[in-house]
Amino acid sequence: MNISTALNNIIAVTPIPLAIVDTNMNYIAVSEQWTSLLQLEKQPLIGQSHFAVFPDLEEHQKALLEGCLNGKDETIEVSKYVRADASVIWLKWEIRNWLSDDGSIGGLLLSCEDISNSCKDEQLQEHLYQSENQFNQAFDHSLIGMSIISPEGNWK
Repeated sequence: MNISTALNNIIAVTPIPLAIVDTNMNYIAVSEQWTSLLQLEKQPLIGQSHFAVFPDLEEHQKALLEGCLNGKDETIEVSKYVRADASVIWLKWEIRNWLSDDGSIGGLLLSCEDISNSCKDEQLQEHLYQSENQFNQAFDHSLIGMSIISPEGNWK
């Protein structure tokens, strides 16, 4: 067994939800906890783009990943995640870059923790308030016209 195979086996059974991507954001290793928590068991992840697996990432989330690829590690204290079965969990994310043999950034380590049970109601309320406030600011101060319609196409 070579070191690469051994490392992939260790990552697979690590007790934390962990994924490793290269600089193109393609998965090179994932833990069983990652696939289980995020309900990604049915998807072959190795070699897949993170953006293909999570096509609904918002621009600010993509910017955080880009920043980390440029050397700025990130912690996201509270983030809502809707799983495949439509259940909602609250996650804390850690995004760290890792270095290749030549010292350049080789990719990212993505880890998350389910904080749904331990997350305080006031934290969720604050997060909701900030998100709602950001939406209202964008809506009220947009240079282009905006409207809210229902999925059926009716004006709200």
